[in-house]
Amino acid sequence: MNNLITFIKKYWWIILLGFLVKSIIASVTYHVDVRVINLTSFIMLEKNDFNPYEYMRDSNFFEHPGDEQPDDLPLQYLIHLPIDFLTRPLINQNSEMNFFLRADKILGSFELFKHLFLIKLPLVLFDLSLGIVLAFSVSEKKRLIALIIWILNPVSLWATEGVGQVDIFPTFFLSLSYFLLVRKKMEFSALSLGTAAALKSFPFLIAPFLILMGKTFWDKVKLAILIAVPYVISILPYINSPAFKEDALFAPQMDKILYAKIYLSGGEVIIISVAILFVLYFYYFQKSKNAFNFLTFSFTSLLLILAVSHFHMQWLLWLTPFLIILLLERSSVFLRLGALGIGLSALGMLFLFDPTLQFQLFAPVFPSLVSAKGLDAILNTDQLFLTRSLLATVFAASSIYLSVNLLFKNDE
Repeated sequence: MNNLITFIKKYWWIILLGFLVKSIIASVTYHVDVRVINLTSFIMLEKNDFNPYEYMRDSNFFEHPGDEQPDDLPLQYLIHLPIDFLTRPLINQNSEMNFFLRADKILGSFELFKHLFLIKLPLVLFDLSLGIVLAFSVSEKKRLIALIIWILNPVSLWATEGVGQVDIFPTFFLSLSYFLLVRKKMEFSALSLGTAAALKSFPFLIAPFLILMGKTFWDKVKLAILIAVPYVISILPYINSPAFKEDALFAPQMDKILYAKIYLSGGEVIIISVAILFVLYFYYFQKSKNAFNFLTFSFTSLLLILAVSHFHMQWLLWLTPFLIILLLERSSVFLRLGALGIGLSALGMLFLFDPTLQFQLFAPVFPSLVSAKGLDAILNTDQLFLTRSLLATVFAASSIYLSVNLLFKNDE
């Protein structure tokens, strides 16, 4: 704790600068997805209804509800309520209604800049906090560079401050889990991993790596229970809600990692992502159980799952803290080359998606951008499919190259 306080006192100006940079980006960028953060907070704090899933189903708040329907786990909407409670008196109700119903009409206005800052503030604060956690997850000499890299990393600036995605919450707790694991606080690490899974289910995929670190059978059982507890507690109040079960608990996007299959002659299929996971589980079983191997296997598992999935671009945020740690602590040619291939192919894929995820993000500053076309509208269907497929192939090849080298050529 003393080291943390000393670090913050010494580099407070970098943290403040990071806050300003992230806050400015948050204030001048808009994507429709960010309205869900505002809506759920509004429903809970103003309407005193803590089930936004049913509220949005039953209300006529939107004439044509779509992306505004909450589809994340409940903790995603509860975790930023304390900050929202403090900032709610600063929110102008007219601005909020304009934001909900006709955001395109207030582009370029100061009221929109202010509103975007206030509703994205929890994301900014968690983003900065993750930078500090990351700094203390590497060796002492590299703490400052880790903090600076995180503050300036484009993945988080785009996904968190730009688009306003909530993936920063589970990513924070996943990184905190590793931080605690390095300090041999296994139980707290398990609780943190479980909290990440209660925010978004993907950490359950890497939970076996932590569970297997238990020295005895009962240690493993205890770790498994501690991982499950935050998830179970957070969903219990909503378990009888049909809207929650349909839109969040069994949300369609959760099946994306199961799409890639190899068809067998008898009609069965081999689900590629599941096969990859079990190969890694089996291989990890014979390895020494330490924090570095947990990091390596967790990173490669998530990376290879994305490599065989049509994933949402913000999911790359899950990997970014682990990749930064690897680049700082275990830097090598293969790691840098693989990371470069992943980064460039992901950037290419981003510019083939809807322009609201690219330059249209800056429509609050330049309202004319809302009518600008992206490559998805310029290229014909065949060209778009081929280009996306080539970039996805490069992403997969880079992921496999990096993972194989990490698992077999950088052994401990």
